[in-house]
Amino acid sequence: MFQAFNNYLKTKPLANGQFTKITVSNFIDLVVCTTPVEDCFFGDCAQCNSITPSSILGCQLDTSDEDDKCSWSMWKSIDKKVDLHQIRGTITSLLYEIDFAENYSFLRQREVQAAHWNNQQATLFIIHIKIGSEQKNMVIISDYMRHDTAFVHCAQRLIIDFLSDGASAYFKNHFNIINFQYHQYDFNMMASWTFSASGHGKGPCDGLVAAVKSNVNRSVLLADTVISSVEDFLNFTKKSNEEAAKLSQTNEPPINVCYLKHDDVERVTEDLLTER
Repeated sequence: MFQAFNNYLKTKPLANGQFTKITVSNFIDLVVCTTPVEDCFFGDCAQCNSITPSSILGCQLDTSDEDDKCSWSMWKSIDKKVDLHQIRGTITSLLYEIDFAENYSFLRQREVQAAHWNNQQATLFIIHIKIGSEQKNMVIISDYMRHDTAFVHCAQRLIIDFLSDGASAYFKNHFNIINFQYHQYDFNMMASWTFSASGHGKGPCDGLVAAVKSNVNRSVLLADTVISSVEDFLNFTKKSNEEAAKLSQTNEPPINVCYLKHDDVERVTEDLLTER
């Protein structure tokens, strides 16, 4: 990737008028202090923890060239086969990070003991969107309880570039790779999908689902809110984010909420995915 970026810089006017080759070693030097200590490499240093890789690379560019196309080669493992792939994109690309959250179990302020064993649930699929420096959040709420390839395929109708963890049950499996080969045919757009390592720690998706669940739980326990169905959960989450939008300067909700019906997922499975 650095080689592709360096080749790109040679063909473009630079912000500082001077070309400086970026390598892995000098790139690491640029994102930590001049005399680095252990905290610099763990992101705990007060002096350098605000330096991001994108700011280092972006300062080399003329802002008018941010949408120019570039390409680079990368070794990727797909369906247990390693091959060299040609990757194409823009300098500032559209990026989505996706993940399933643990199903939300409906909480009631006053319930009998037997109700503990018969709680209804809602599926939560979290999407964090980054468009250049702008960021947006989305939550898909569904009464479809299985975390499988069919659900992921339906969610991909809204997604161009994918960044997810490596959970093999619903992301990193051959069914999804087969579907991904048909992505341009299904949605009329190109896409790439990056899998992060399993157990990679908390990310934006984990923060979003924590905000959604805690907001509902707080209202149920402190107010007279009753959540007894997926529709109740959906309507409450939508309403709370719409109210937050009215108080913000941008007039946009902090989290955009969508609903994916069980029947819609089953229909896609029957009409499209089963044949594949």
